[in-house]
Amino acid sequence: YLKNNKIILVERKIKTRIKEEYFCPKIKAAAQIVYSPNRLKTPMIKEKRDGKTFWQEVSWKTALNRITKKLNLLKKEYGAESICWLRGQASDWGAVWHYANRLMNVFGSPNIIGNGSVCHAARDANHTFTYGVMTNPDYKNSNCIIIWGRNDRDCKPPLYEEIVYAKEKGAKIIVIDPIQTKLALLADIWLQVKPGYDGILAMSMIHIIISEKLYDQDFVRDRTIGFDKLKDTTSHYIPEKIAKIMWLYPEKIRESARLYAKTKPACIGDGNGIDMHLNVSQTSRAISILRALTGNLDKKGGDLIPQPIPFKDIQLKEYSPKNIKPITSEYPLFNQYDKNLGIHTMGVVTDAMLNEKPYPLKGLIIQGANPVVTMANSKRFLEALAKLELIVVIDLFMTQTAKLADIVLPTTTSFEQTRLNLGSMYSNRVVLQNKTIKWFENCWPDWKITFELAKKLGYKKEFPWNSVEEAIDEQLSPAAITTEMLR
Repeated sequence: YLKNNKIILVERKIKTRIKEEYFCPKIKAAAQIVYSPNRLKTPMIKEKRDGKTFWQEVSWKTALNRITKKLNLLKKEYGAESICWLRGQASDWGAVWHYANRLMNVFGSPNIIGNGSVCHAARDANHTFTYGVMTNPDYKNSNCIIIWGRNDRDCKPPLYEEIVYAKEKGAKIIVIDPIQTKLALLADIWLQVKPGYDGILAMSMIHIIISEKLYDQDFVRDRTIGFDKLKDTTSHYIPEKIAKIMWLYPEKIRESARLYAKTKPACIGDGNGIDMHLNVSQTSRAISILRALTGNLDKKGGDLIPQPIPFKDIQLKEYSPKNIKPITSEYPLFNQYDKNLGIHTMGVVTDAMLNEKPYPLKGLIIQGANPVVTMANSKRFLEALAKLELIVVIDLFMTQTAKLADIVLPTTTSFEQTRLNLGSMYSNRVVLQNKTIKWFENCWPDWKITFELAKKLGYKKEFPWNSVEEAIDEQLSPAAITTEMLR
C-alpha cells in the first residue's frame, strides 16, 4: 500500500490461513527498512587528509571512474584473476548474480564467489549428483513429511501453510532438528539429533529400511544402481550401537524410519541446517538416497522433480579464461557444477588474500554481504582484508564490512527494483519482482550498478541493455515470455 509514492504497509498478495504473526518479519518492517535513516544515500569514497580518514560523498560518475581506474591497474599488474566478486544472499536469489558473473567473465576473472557452500547450493549439487536435479517436497499432498534441518514455520510461511494443511488431513510429521522449534512442537516425532550427525542418522535409517525390506523393491531394481554396495556400507549403522553418539534413542530412530518407509506417499524437506557442516555433501547424498530407496521420487505427495523453465544463460562463460584456475580450484567437482549459484567455498577467499595461493587477490567487490560478521574465523578475514588494494562494497547500510571499504556504493531494496527470480525458474515457475517505488535518494539498483560499471570498463557490446527489462526479456526469450506479460 502506497501513499504519496511511499510504502505505508506491505501484505501478502495471496491470503492464507496463517496468522499474521507468522509472516516474514521483513514484510512487517518493510517501511522501516526502506526509509531507515541509516540507509546509504549516495556513493562515498574513503579519503585521507592531514593524517585523518573520512568519507567523501561523490557522484556515481566519480565513484565508477575511481573503481574502473583501480581495477584496470590491478589487472595490468597482477592479472584479472586478482579481482574477486563476493556476493551474499542479500543481493537476492535472482538474476543479479548472473549479471555479476557476466561482468567478471568478460573482465577475465574466474573468481565469482557466493555463500552457496553454506546455504542451499551444496544440497542442490548433491541432489543433482544423486538423481539429476534438486527435488521439491510436495507437502500438501503427502501422508508423511520429514522436515530435516529447516524451520518452515518461521522461515517459509507459505510452505508452513502446506504442512499445516497436510497435518489436518492426517499426515504424520517427523522433525529432525537439534532445537525444539515451534514446528517441532507440531510433529508426531521430534528427533533432537546432535548437530553435525545428520549423515549418520540418515545412514542408520537406510540400514533399517534395507534390513527390514521396507524399500520399494521395484523402484530399486528398475531405477537404481549400487544397491548391494549401499546395503554393505550401511550395515554397520545399527541404531542400537550408534544412537548414543547422536543423542538419540534407537527405538525413536527405528520408529521414524518405519513410519517414513511404510507411509505412502512421503516426502523430505531438507534445509540449511544441513549445509552448515563439514559433511554436508555426504549427508545430502544419504538423505537423497532415502527418497529413492522408498520410491517417493516424482510422485504426488512425494519429492517432485521440477521441469525448469527454458531460459537463456547470459553469463558469457565462454569468455572465462581457460588457462587460469579459480581460487576454488581445490574443489573441482563444485567448480564444474553448471548452475554456478555461488556454491564455492567462501573460506578460500581468505586463504587467497592471506597466503596468496594459488595467486594473490588484490581487489574485492562485495555485493549484498557482510563477511566481516558472517565469514568463519572473522579475525583471520579481517587480517586478510588489510592486504587488499581495493575494497568495494555494494549495500543498503554502512555495515561492519562497508566501514572497511575504499568505496561504498548504495543499492536499493527489493521494492525499488525489478528482478527476475532465478530460483523459481529451476522449479517450473517464473517469478518477477516488480519495482513499486522510485529509488531511494541517490541509490542505484544492483543491476544498474553492474551494467554501468561494465560499460565504464569498456564492455558496452557485452552489456547492450539500457534497462533491466531488456536484460530479463533476453533471458526469458527461449520461453517466449516478456516482463510485460508478467506484469
